[in-house]
Amino acid sequence: MLHEGTDGDIMVIITARGLYVPQVGNELYVCVLCFVAEGVNYVGGGQRLYEEENEDMAQHLRDKVTALKSLSIDIGNEVKIHNSIIGETEVAFDTTGGLLGSTAGRLKKLSGGSQTWLMLYLMLFACFVFFVLYWVIRLR
Repeated sequence: MLHEGTDGDIMVIITARGLYVPQVGNELYVCVLCFVAEGVNYVGGGQRLYEEENEDMAQHLRDKVTALKSLSIDIGNEVKIHNSIIGETEVAFDTTGGLLGSTAGRLKKLSGGSQTWLMLYLMLFACFVFFVLYWVIRLR
């Protein structure tokens, strides 16, 4: 606060940003922005106030643009990483699909022959072993 004074019932506060007159009662006093320097009033100090406020807002905008730029660069990096992961996953699924397809072909060939009953006995034995293991683990 540079200067503080009173004018009748009105308290006038002069700050670095201009003149401030608080509301008194139900009346609001309007005044011209001015600055006091060495006892001389300079009307038109509002232009300097607007320039300072404009500079502050421009700096704030530059800070936001910088933050958005870094955020967009980070998003771009994440997209590149996720695209490479998706590509690797696609290759793994293709390999697994080929392996499952060849296994299904072998099972069809095996089931088409005269060894169908042998395959049935083998599947029943495997189910029995899994049931016994489940029962043993369940009783623990």
